Amino acid sequence: MTALSLHGALYLALKTEGQVKHRAVRFARRAWVATVALTVISVPATVLGRPATLAHYLHHPIAFVFPLIAAVCLWMVRLNSLRSSSLWRFLASCGYLSSMFLCAAFGLFPVVLPAVGTQGTDLTVDQVLSAPHTLQVGLGWWSAGICLALMYFCIVYRLFRGKVSVDDESYGHS
Repeated sequence: MTALSLHGALYLALKTEGQVKHRAVRFARRAWVATVALTVISVPATVLGRPATLAHYLHHPIAFVFPLIAAVCLWMVRLNSLRSSSLWRFLASCGYLSSMFLCAAFGLFPVVLPAVGTQGTDLTVDQVLSAPHTLQVGLGWWSAGICLALMYFCIVYRLFRGKVSVDDESYGHS
């Protein structure tokens, strides 16, 4: 939650000016401290709660690059906040979130949905795998959908490029 709050504040700082930007930057600094603290607490808690996660990393040591990237990106958020570089702070936050998702996915694999408690059974990739025809149809629909999503992203990015001007009556472009 704090990482997403940090990310949102950094985006707001990127897209605004004046008092709104300064408030977003101040909030982002506090959210950064909370994100670092919760990251430092959650990693050992994950290993204690699910020891198989560490076993996956030890079996494939190259995967330690994901937590390293997360740490570097989190540090870059702080480093760039000292330099007032809104774009690089936001991109570093994107990198942190992406690498943390990769850390979690790698630590869980081949489990898709872990069971809670001792009574349940984890759902694994083998158990949730669909038939080949279903996968082919899904790939076709996914390809069309991702093309539409990318087109939408490009159009929206083009329409709302620039910073929001607080003084204007409507959305302004810098």
